[in-house]
Amino acid sequence: MTRARILVVVAYALAYTAAVAVATEAHTNGHTLYAVALVATAAGLLLAIRREHRNAADLIRTAAAYRHHQLPPTSGQAALVEYQTAVPPGCTCETWWTSLGARHATRCPAHTATRRDAT
Repeated sequence: MTRARILVVVAYALAYTAAVAVATEAHTNGHTLYAVALVATAAGLLLAIRREHRNAADLIRTAAAYRHHQLPPTSGQAALVEYQTAVPPGCTCETWWTSLGARHATRCPAHTATRRDAT
């Protein structure tokens, strides 16, 4: 999982926890309609967390199968495989990918390695 995806999952989990806590409080105070709405919101947040984990697992599975020549990628998986196989070894930043390979983030190990190689 990328750092951005982890942050999204953490935000979903915190929102889920808050929705359940407020739903419990609303139900305790007799506000049943609010409690039902908050439980529905919490269920939606659980589905969002599941989707993020499932997408990450699909990406890992697809890249591994492509690298081991077990299946040809479908058109929907081609971009995911391209990303997984195009990133240089040791690169942990997303700046390289979004800049079309022109630059790395300053904290990326690949950036410091290329800077050391140049000197």
